Amino acid sequence: MKNTLEFNLPEESEELEMALNAAKAFVVIENISTLLRNKSKYENKKTIEIDTLRDYIIQELEHYNIRHLIV
Repeated sequence: MKNTLEFNLPEESEELEMALNAAKAFVVIENISTLLRNKSKYENKKTIEIDTLRDYIIQELEHYNIRHLIV
């Protein structure tokens, strides 16, 4: 099966970039989930500071070069 996405450029260039980077965004979400699971399971923490989580998210977005799309 094949599927084709079409974008009207340049008007939909942001939508195209988001579609091209969706897999990277999914990996970032998986990494955040893993971080939270590890904090809970292995460090026995039930809370995390908002700034700590925000910094981690920004770090992950920068690592995958997609920060400009989300934050």
